[in-house]
Amino acid sequence: MASFQRRFKELRHERGWTLDDLAELLGTTKSTLSRYENGLREPKIEFAEKSAGVFGVSTDYLLGKSDSRKGEDDAQLKMLFRKAGELSDEEREEVLSHFENTLNLYLKHKRR
Repeated sequence: MASFQRRFKELRHERGWTLDDLAELLGTTKSTLSRYENGLREPKIEFAEKSAGVFGVSTDYLLGKSDSRKGEDDAQLKMLFRKAGELSDEEREEVLSHFENTLNLYLKHKRR
């Protein structure tokens, strides 16, 4: 299986992102990302989780532990739920209501 550095670089290239683009998305520097891509630095779990969320893959895929891009735990959903945890109870209820309505509408139209 692939290494983190290979997967990280591969995913960035697939999306057509420069190191500057990705650095902005991840809140880090171009030089830090270059070190990851060249195997000069190993990611901490928090960085791997954030990166997986940005790329839309599982952390296991990004870390080279799996060849399946989407694990049982979808990284993007985990990140969204983590962000939702920062909201007040009232805000969270509103967001969940919108999400449920949007999902139901999507599924209704998809099944036609």
